[in-house]
Amino acid sequence: MAMDASDPLIRMEERRALLIPRPEMPYGWGYLSGPLNGHFLVSVDERRVRVQFRSGDKVVRAFEWQTPGHIVDTTVAAPPAPRTVTSGELAGAKVAALVFTAWRPAPSAALIYRPEQWAVQEVEAGVIVNGEPAGTARIKAAPYWAAFLRETRVPLPAEACKRLRPVNDVTLTNPGGAVFGVGSVRLEVTLADGSALSSAVCERFYFSAPQSGGENLAHAAYGWGLIPAALRESVALGEPLGPLSVRF
Repeated sequence: MAMDASDPLIRMEERRALLIPRPEMPYGWGYLSGPLNGHFLVSVDERRVRVQFRSGDKVVRAFEWQTPGHIVDTTVAAPPAPRTVTSGELAGAKVAALVFTAWRPAPSAALIYRPEQWAVQEVEAGVIVNGEPAGTARIKAAPYWAAFLRETRVPLPAEACKRLRPVNDVTLTNPGGAVFGVGSVRLEVTLADGSALSSAVCERFYFSAPQSGGENLAHAAYGWGLIPAALRESVALGEPLGPLSVRF
């Protein structure tokens, strides 16, 4: 892929909840964007296979195997240095936003092929951060192949920023009794010194209804089926989702 030179190399786990079972994590890795002129170079020498993920001439990641299923990392990009942030720093944030991916089924299979109808099926979910209202999330219907793909961003008002802390409770209300799911929930802030910081990504996905309470059509049940049962939680239709614990 060819990316703009300004695009940072973002590890997948910094922006998305991973669906790979934990025992298999050592065998999987990925990046959400970048790098410039990113490509894979694969070389085979008899039974040994070497794979390099490159940015131009620079090797970003490399691994090899000789026995199927036994992968050895030979080059690993260093993870970003962890940063500890205090309650005072968070309370003084210039701006902040709640960010998540969402899924909402189209009301019929026919509408999957009519993009002009997706916005019509938009629902509103109230956002509560640390016990106080903090905005409204607008979630649009989307085709099944876009489930939990696009990010929804909800800017937080100044008063909500002042209540931020290292561990935050986030709740989404569902007064209209709509069927939807949210995942990869995180908070992003710009601190007083201008530095940007993102919380850890919530590992679990949350649904506004049990699967049995939703439509039985395959396109309408796709969201539940996509997420492993161990990573999803559901509430009764119309009940609030959460609180979700979002940690910096």
